Amino acid sequence: MFRRAVPVMMRATRPVFGARTLPNGFEDVTSPVDIATGATVDLPTELLLTLTRQDEFIFAAEAVKGVTLSTGNGKMGILPGHEYVIEKLAPGVIEVETMDGKTNKYATAGGFAHVNTDGSVDVNCAECIPFDSIDLALVEKELAAAQDLSKNGPDDAAKIRGSIGVEVLEPLAEALKSA
Repeated sequence: MFRRAVPVMMRATRPVFGARTLPNGFEDVTSPVDIATGATVDLPTELLLTLTRQDEFIFAAEAVKGVTLSTGNGKMGILPGHEYVIEKLAPGVIEVETMDGKTNKYATAGGFAHVNTDGSVDVNCAECIPFDSIDLALVEKELAAAQDLSKNGPDDAAKIRGSIGVEVLEPLAEALKSA
């Protein structure tokens, strides 16, 4: 019964629906224009850096010359015109070269960096501490305690806490010694 009814209904409704076409929802959207391979493109002359820790801005879209980050793949330098990339930060140092040539260093335990092709860089860290507020002697003391705990901890959980402390404090101690 339905096998015969469906074609009959389709033929009966074809004049009603066949004459109308639905509008395309993307009629007003223009396609992006590709840039020729050899074309010259204006590169940004400065980076707009946004550096945050938890709920605090250290730099809020401020113009800087360059940024150096510690990533899982090693150190990464970012200058104006850098390609688009998202990187996971490793425990280590963030170096920011300001427009007046001064270099500010910050210690971080990790985070993420989002580099855009428009010349903006967003760096989000759980911790980001200026070098001038860190005591090298205290870092070395804590590093020795973490190394001892990672080797001689009473249980596996303590050894893991010690190895995490070593992972965070070793690059910090090296960077403070070279600063």
